Amino acid sequence: MEDLASIAVTSAVGESSRTLDAIGPETFSFKELVELMASAMGRNVKLVHVPPSLGIFLGRVIGWFVRDVVLTRDELNGLMDNLLCSERRPNGRTKFSDWTALNAHGLGTSYSSELGRHFRWKKKESRLGA
Repeated sequence: MEDLASIAVTSAVGESSRTLDAIGPETFSFKELVELMASAMGRNVKLVHVPPSLGIFLGRVIGWFVRDVVLTRDELNGLMDNLLCSERRPNGRTKFSDWTALNAHGLGTSYSSELGRHFRWKKKESRLGA
């Protein structure tokens, strides 16, 4: 969070609008990322490779149960096209592996709904006249 805040403050000084990568000094494959987080949480996970269409279908099924959007086709395509990777030099200093180790006690302890964070509160707010 401190790295992101520093990048935002530094970028706000300029007059022009621009898009920046906010990246740290480590790079992970998706498998490595899941394994790092599972290890920090003391979990033993088994990754199962499935075709993209089955992944989307399973994401929808899980989404029905949790009343949320778990994975969209656009998100999956972005992951598969490596759109979450950057060729730029890191502008953050915090290693994700260090952050994960420091915050392991809170990882995986709660669920944050994508729909709840971005859409449901707006409905509630408009009903309250805010």
